[in-house]
Amino acid sequence: MFGPHLNFKFPILVTACHQLTLFWLSCITLIIWPRFRLNYSDSKETAPAQPMSYLMNPKTYFLRIVPCALASAGDIGLGNSSLKFITISLYTMLKSSAVLIFTLFWGILLRLERFTSKLLAITLVMTVGVTMLVYGQGANHEAASPISEEESVIQQRLIKRAVQLVGSNLGKLSDATGSTTNAAAVGASTTDTLVTYVASSAVVLGSMLVFLASCMSGLRWALTQIALRGNKYTKNPILTIFYLSPAMAVTLIFVGSYIEGFENFASSNIWIEKGVAGTMFLLLVPGLFAFLMTLSQFIILQNAPLLTLSIAGIFRELITIFLGWLVFGDQLNWINGLGILVTLGDLIWYNFYRWEQANSNQPPLTTSTPSTENLSSSASSEEGDVETVLLTNMQKSA
Repeated sequence: MFGPHLNFKFPILVTACHQLTLFWLSCITLIIWPRFRLNYSDSKETAPAQPMSYLMNPKTYFLRIVPCALASAGDIGLGNSSLKFITISLYTMLKSSAVLIFTLFWGILLRLERFTSKLLAITLVMTVGVTMLVYGQGANHEAASPISEEESVIQQRLIKRAVQLVGSNLGKLSDATGSTTNAAAVGASTTDTLVTYVASSAVVLGSMLVFLASCMSGLRWALTQIALRGNKYTKNPILTIFYLSPAMAVTLIFVGSYIEGFENFASSNIWIEKGVAGTMFLLLVPGLFAFLMTLSQFIILQNAPLLTLSIAGIFRELITIFLGWLVFGDQLNWINGLGILVTLGDLIWYNFYRWEQANSNQPPLTTSTPSTENLSSSASSEEGDVETVLLTNMQKSA
């Protein structure tokens, strides 16, 4: 879809479509399997006949669901905006290395992780390993396929404006001195300087957007883990998707319409070449895989410490690079090979650290999940007194 043939380069709006797919898939799951419903009792293993309202209290919704949607939109929107200024390889390197740091930061700030020197060392070593792992990836492909004007509109406009300014100064210099040769030489030199400056500024701006996206990504998963715990409406991953995906879809539609343009999305050639049914199929099938992936991520967040999800993402990155080398013949240099060894060693260290923590007297702050019975018993008081998880976890750690 994002290739040069179809040129359907609207990742934010496509992600919004995936979120809508997640919503109706969660609805189907709730209809078919009663055990995921809101009124299901784990102790009785039955769903009571009396109906239960799925309408969430507005205070609960805006405290626990909306922040997740805003953080997700920030992560996806800023990340895709950065690709207008930097290459994909630089984006992958910055995002993969920075997201671990920000995940640890938000986990400690929101009392989802207990700070230890070992955990900090593991995160730093993993950051170095991932940076080495993705170093130089995609350089050959990007050299053969330079950034087009459509893919970097803002950058190209700045360069065009710089050339126009140089041309204006060139004409003035030629009139004043009568020397076209000297004026052309000065103009060419000034043009190169301005273009280099604009390109450097674009890289700096793109890198800043990636770091902000990484910050939002860490906050996104921290808030999602908060929403999964201590709330009867999100007591299982299916219900979490049911409540979270509509808010994410609406937020991403607004962000995507501003950045990518909804009119461009609706008038793309893919609707003509593939037809409405074919395009919808291309949008829905990835949504099914996104549903399964999101479900697995929520299960990890519900049963494991926050940093484990990011570590699992690094392992996915490792498998992706390895399969790219094995199947598609992607080139790996010696730095990438050393990065693989460092990353694998750090993964073993992290699992050993969690094993030590599980067998110690001080388990991680996120290992205990409230039971369904406790959630049901507190349902009546939750409507009138909803606390933010930051305060809840601070009280637990006090």
